[in-house]
Amino acid sequence: MNKIKFPIAISKKTGNLLKIEDAENGLKCDCKCFNCNEDMIACNEGKKQEHHFRHKPNSKCNINFESYIHWLAKEIVKTMDYITLPPIHYNDLVISSTILRKTTEASIISSDQLKFQGEEKVSFKKGHIDIEKEFSTELGKIRADIVVSVNNSDLLIEPFYTNKIDEEKIKKISNLDKSTISINLLSFVEKNRHHFNLDTLKEYLMNDLSSKKWIYIRKHKANNLIEKMHKQISFYSLENKNIKLYRKEVHFLDERNKELGKRITYLQNQINKLENEIKSNWKRREEYSDKLNNETIKIINSINIS
Repeated sequence: MNKIKFPIAISKKTGNLLKIEDAENGLKCDCKCFNCNEDMIACNEGKKQEHHFRHKPNSKCNINFESYIHWLAKEIVKTMDYITLPPIHYNDLVISSTILRKTTEASIISSDQLKFQGEEKVSFKKGHIDIEKEFSTELGKIRADIVVSVNNSDLLIEPFYTNKIDEEKIKKISNLDKSTISINLLSFVEKNRHHFNLDTLKEYLMNDLSSKKWIYIRKHKANNLIEKMHKQISFYSLENKNIKLYRKEVHFLDERNKELGKRITYLQNQINKLENEIKSNWKRREEYSDKLNNETIKIINSINIS
């Protein structure tokens, strides 16, 4: 007996995904399991546990939750209009780029956090989403979980629950030369448990950046990003040289201004000294002039008396 509780099933009538909150209770939900095609039972009237779909008691379906959430993610992607891709950093390009080591600014470009491109919202073309598509490479065949057409090229999307993409598949993806991202479904389930809303999972797949990681970036795009960054680094290097020259000039002017300041202070002191001497001499001159006038007056008076 399969005891897994499913929040979403398939409507037998429409073939679309059916949320438990939209289903009639019991077998009236008219829905089935994606794996065994058996009828599912909707349990959405109880108060003791979360609403869910389940198999009949005598079911021999061997589906597990990892396969279920993996299938569900692919089904939801088919209904999406766009996806927000994560930023591209230095480490995301190491595998992809054939010219990464050409840089002369290793101290700058080696930073793990060096961002070559910010997050990007890309639209899907209607009718251009393939599930479980097989490709042939020089290293053997590879089956991509999801293939969408983005900006006139294929983007591979690999959702995973506990089993991450292995090295062999990454090598085949590299040989195939198609940009690929992985989406961590385990982090979603850990946060929301097994009882989640269809819209919540769809929003997670579309816009959550923490769950997405670049597995591979096609060489043409990777090399273009590297070349663009090299040009920016060259520009910044030139600007840095100019800044150093400007700083030297500013330092020279500062030192010159200090010397001029000292000279100005000295001259101001000299001016003050001369002004004080002038004032002092002028006072003595006035005193002498007064004394001279007094003597003259005495002489004149003495003459008049005679």
